[in-house]
This record gives sequence, structure tokens and C-alpha cells, in this order.
Amino acid sequence: MASLKYWNVLFIQFLVSFLFLGPFNLYSQEYVISYTVQDICSCDIDLDNDQDLVICSANDGTTPDTLYIFYNDGNLSKSAINRTNRIYVLCGNIDNDQYPDIITGYDSVSYIKNNGNGTFGEEIGLIPSNSYRYIRYIADMDNDGLNDLVYSYSAMYNIWGILKN
Repeated sequence: MASLKYWNVLFIQFLVSFLFLGPFNLYSQEYVISYTVQDICSCDIDLDNDQDLVICSANDGTTPDTLYIFYNDGNLSKSAINRTNRIYVLCGNIDNDQYPDIITGYDSVSYIKNNGNGTFGEEIGLIPSNSYRYIRYIADMDNDGLNDLVYSYSAMYNIWGILKN
């Protein structure tokens, strides 16, 4: 456990910074999409050395949900991919071609290939419907050079697993 002296030093550093440099200068800029925001992830989807945003949007169940990509180009230009029944989204290189792909799902898990030219392939199901697995991380868990998918279940909190690529 950190000593009281350590925390006092941190507090004094914070106080001096606040008094002499002023409060943090944060501001908010808000964006509107068509439906409810379900999840947001960031990755360099176009490999231009900055973080872009992928936003998963759900609707009322009568029209397709949408994945929005906001490219970090100075204006946050938007691109939309229509998909159904999506409430979470992750980015990561699944097919070992250097471009971050999209993993999304709700009651099933799907992979959407990043073609590398600003377009995306068709949705490919990885896990069938009604499995209720949530992909939590994309990482090379077995050191074979390919990213794996780490998941948990939405209704069984003590079980998790790895989908090996």
C-alpha cells in the first residue's frame, strides 16, 4: 500500500499544476446518428496513423442496425454499413492482411472483412445465433501470429473462452 507521504506529494503536484496552469481545458463536440448508440471502439481502420471510431447503432427492430465508421480526417467523415442485430463492436486484424477488420454481434458473432480500400466485405458468421457470446478482446493468445477472439457469455458470468484463429 502506498504511503501517505506518496499521496501527499501527488496531491501537491496536482494542486501546483492546477493553480499555475489552470484547470484542464476540455470541451465537448457531439454527433448525431440515426439510432441508439450501443458500443464504440477505436482503431486505425484506414491505416493512416490515427485512430478512427466504429460505432454500433441499434434501432427499433424494423430496419437494419448500422455500423458507422467516423474517419479521423479532421472532419470525422462518416461511412455507414447496414447490419442487423448488432450491439457491440470491436476492431482487430483477423485475417492477417494488416487491415483492422470488424467483429460485431449480439446473439451471434460476425466478422466483417476490411478490404483495405474503404469498403468492407459481407458479414460472415463465426458463432451461430443464440450463443450469446460477447467478444471482449482481439489478441494473439497462443503466440502463433494470428489474433484470437476472447469471449464471455452474456448470461453465464463465470464462463469465458478463446476462439483460436
